[in-house]
Amino acid sequence: MNIMELRQSLDCLFLIYQMVYCILKTTYIKDKYIMIDEKIIMGVRNKNADAKKELISLTKDHLIRTIYKRYIGLEEKEINDILQATYTYAFMHMDKLNDDKNFLKWITVLLNKQLREYMQAKENTGVSR
Repeated sequence: MNIMELRQSLDCLFLIYQMVYCILKTTYIKDKYIMIDEKIIMGVRNKNADAKKELISLTKDHLIRTIYKRYIGLEEKEINDILQATYTYAFMHMDKLNDDKNFLKWITVLLNKQLREYMQAKENTGVSR
């Protein structure tokens, strides 16, 4: 690799770094202001399928960004499996949510638990990426 190719590679890496930094900075600001209507939470508690879909559409991007911040190397199928397990657990245990206003924090904690369990299982089985 000559000097020009090395320089171009470094320039590309720096641009990628800047883009990722801007995306993470912007999404953090967005996540801070996600508002979930308490009627949606009540609908989920009452097993309303439309309320579940709405709640997923409001929170899915936040959860995906949370996964990418912790584990960059996961494949899309793995991410979808973790999200499905997280939402399934959350919907089955809505009675454990003490304050509807804290749903996003609560489901993020559940996601992190699912991530830890998944990564531990992956390490124990010796599955490579």
